[in-house]
Amino acid sequence: MAGDLDKSHSFWQELKRRKVIRVIIGYAAAAYVILELTSIIAEPLGLPSWTINFILILLIAGFIITAIISWIYDFTPEGLRKTGSAESESDESSEETARPVRKKLKVSDIIIAVLIIIVIVLVYPKIFRKDKFRNIKNEDGRISIAVMPFENHTGDTTLNWFSNGISSLIINVLGSSPELAVCDDHTMYEVTESAKQAYTAGISPARAQGIAKLARAETYITGSYQGRQDTYWILANLVNTETGNVISTHRVEGNLQSSAYLDMAGSLCDEIKNHLEIRAIEENAGDDVIKAYTRSSEAYRHYIEGLNMILAGSYDPAIEEMKIALEKDSTFTLASFFIAYSNNFKSPQDWDAAIEWTRASYNMRENLPFKYRNWLEMWYTCYWENNLDKLENKLEIMETSGIESILFWFDIAVTYKTFLHQYDKAIFAFEKVLQLRQDRGEYPKDYSFYSHLAQALHMAGFHEREKEILEMGLGLLKDDISIREMYYRLALCALSRNDTTAADGYLDEYINARHRLGDTEHYIQINLAGLYLDAGMLEEAEVRCRKAIDLNPGNDYYKMLMAEFLIEQDIDINKGLEFIDKEWLVKYPGSANGKWIKAIACYKLGRYQEAYDLLNEAN
Repeated sequence: MAGDLDKSHSFWQELKRRKVIRVIIGYAAAAYVILELTSIIAEPLGLPSWTINFILILLIAGFIITAIISWIYDFTPEGLRKTGSAESESDESSEETARPVRKKLKVSDIIIAVLIIIVIVLVYPKIFRKDKFRNIKNEDGRISIAVMPFENHTGDTTLNWFSNGISSLIINVLGSSPELAVCDDHTMYEVTESAKQAYTAGISPARAQGIAKLARAETYITGSYQGRQDTYWILANLVNTETGNVISTHRVEGNLQSSAYLDMAGSLCDEIKNHLEIRAIEENAGDDVIKAYTRSSEAYRHYIEGLNMILAGSYDPAIEEMKIALEKDSTFTLASFFIAYSNNFKSPQDWDAAIEWTRASYNMRENLPFKYRNWLEMWYTCYWENNLDKLENKLEIMETSGIESILFWFDIAVTYKTFLHQYDKAIFAFEKVLQLRQDRGEYPKDYSFYSHLAQALHMAGFHEREKEILEMGLGLLKDDISIREMYYRLALCALSRNDTTAADGYLDEYINARHRLGDTEHYIQINLAGLYLDAGMLEEAEVRCRKAIDLNPGNDYYKMLMAEFLIEQDIDINKGLEFIDKEWLVKYPGSANGKWIKAIACYKLGRYQEAYDLLNEAN
């Protein structure tokens, strides 16, 4: 055992002699600084999320190489030199013991010292400045606050009245917030009396902490005012009652000797209120809240409510909330963007509104950080530029942004599916949404998620997973609209697998849901025609389409769908063209869809120039 200890001691001494320990300390400090600086600049520069991992791998590899080199070689004034044995260095040192040598401060010592100081500066906030709002919440999630009388530092006793006046104003303004629990004037008076402190006088910071504890407030506001003549300052500190640490500091400037004091007090109140409310809302809003960039807590509150409605699939109410947020802050880009988002995903879709709100948001894109700007630019590319290569590039950038938002990944998935028809990538993004939901203890609440994912799986040929996802949606969503959509897709999935028995059962449930929703028989038949067409069952699709026309012979739209079917499936091109040309376009001469269908017919009949002209008109 003693021999093992001697060997360990000898190895440690050899590490020190060869300066390996010194090199490792310096390398570790430098590596930490590099990682911290990378994490700081990664977002502003738009670097991909794997950048830090890549640099970490390089640093680990470099650590091993550096340790080996430092064992074998020494860095000397004469350059890199192989480290000698302990015996040879002992002989050299014995020759110089007779001469006293004054130890010099080495450059390497200075570098290591500087690196250690930088590491301490970077580490300190992580250890000692954790989430300041973590421990200042009531059980109901609100921030509890006591407001102390302010101290008069002006030297003017005629302004003593303001000591209590400013605290009353703050209490009244903050008390109107549903996110905050504020001790009222009467409570504060009673508490300060019990603490044998005059309520009309300013309270020192030391006494304020004790009074806040008596008031059972987890946070308190204390402050002072100072200045003279026409220029005064009001200073306010938000303090954690438990620790006594200042969470934030606020300051306003003006003239207390005139009616402008009301403006000063109002400005200070609004600043404190916004500061507290935005943080309280963020704490209570859930994991998927996308960080908003507004100084208005009112705008932020409506924005959060709108986002929650979008997550629940309630798009029309979400639009109204986002519009109110924009009224409160006209520069609120994300509110504008989610109006476009909601118009795009709601049913029925409002395509024109989505396009216009996308443009409005794009014009305010400079208000957003880089990673969110890419999301907005992706939408602009879809709606206004129609550049598929650029769209794919934007999607790839978005995938590496590090954003873990359900709405964000859902949008990526739908775009891959709808615009690029890259179903494998769409499925990956949809599964990411599902995983994010499950990690947060929930499942998607909107049938459109299950419908979109099922479509992507269907097109990619993953029918078993398609069926599994649709059954999951059926088990979670009980409203008839969701049931209708799930059974429609289940029937299509079964027909594609030639499982007609299962398909018949699903179709019965689908039709029953349609009836419960009040749909007419002809409308049900035209939708069944579309289902059979998607399943590749052309004869059945034609039968259903003709049945819809028989039930509602005055419906030109059904006839147009029939004509499109006859042309695209090469069943009777001339008959389909006759209806489009002599009936549909006569009644609806500006119909882009009608011109598109006619162009297809002309092309199939060899009338290429006419088809080309029609396509230009349709676009």
